[in-house]
Amino acid sequence: MRQKLTLRSGFTIVELLIVIVVLGILAVVAITSFSGAQDRARTASVESDLRNARSKLAAAYAENGVYPTDPSSLPISPGTSYILESTNAGTPGFCLQATNGNVTRNVTNSSAKLNTGSII
Repeated sequence: MRQKLTLRSGFTIVELLIVIVVLGILAVVAITSFSGAQDRARTASVESDLRNARSKLAAAYAENGVYPTDPSSLPISPGTSYILESTNAGTPGFCLQATNGNVTRNVTNSSAKLNTGSII
């Protein structure tokens, strides 16, 4: 007697599960990388805004002899918010905080570098 061999085509359940697991791992890696890129972009945006604002505040002080008290005239990127505290009595100075998402930095008229964290 002769038996007829039948060929089955398709994937086994184990092969399909392996592909699903590999795709899941790749998705997790991609999402993590994207999230890190967003945080780095927010940090760069906030730090750039603070540098520009510090220059504008210094120019306003040189021109008028006082620091502005309203942050609305300062250069700002979308999504960034400012808190400006300035004093023109006694020793003039300012402290400016910028926040974008979960990134917060601050700078004062006497600080050479941008600081991490909140001023409040």
